[in-house]
Amino acid sequence: MPDINNLREKEFPGTVLKEIDPTHRGRYKVHIPELMPHIDKTQGIWCRNHTHSWRITNSVPGYAGQYFPLQENMKVIVKFFSNDFNTGYIDRIISDYVEN
Repeated sequence: MPDINNLREKEFPGTVLKEIDPTHRGRYKVHIPELMPHIDKTQGIWCRNHTHSWRITNSVPGYAGQYFPLQENMKVIVKFFSNDFNTGYIDRIISDYVEN
């Protein structure tokens, strides 16, 4: 079992789930097997889409940025801003992932 007191110090592979963010804030539900070994693969935690580190503002008129919409079953790396499951963010997409 991972030490949840050190979430900030690690990267966690996860899978994007189908569920749509009920708050319309662009979050994605992600199943992280290492943190959820006894939870069904259809369950996860809400994570912000933070796949581009240069994005510093929300969508504000006059500013431009990048956004990578994610699809169900995409493999991603999740990090945490603090030792709280509610601070998870998608750091990057795992490209060319093939499940054995």
